[in-house]
Amino acid sequence: MEGCWQRIVIRDQPIKAVLKAVTFIDNDGRKLLAEMHRQGAELAAEEFMMKAIIEEIIRGED
Repeated sequence: MEGCWQRIVIRDQPIKAVLKAVTFIDNDGRKLLAEMHRQGAELAAEEFMMKAIIEEIIRGED
């Protein structure tokens, strides 16, 4: 996922990452999502627990 993100960032276009059917995010995944958010990506989720994790990341609790 990180390699994909780096290729997208180079294009300098708005990104929205929607986490669908995700049931677990490990520490490295949280760090990557936090970095994506810092670089301007909009994070979204469909499942309640993933929404809570994204809110933590947005608030800087990564």
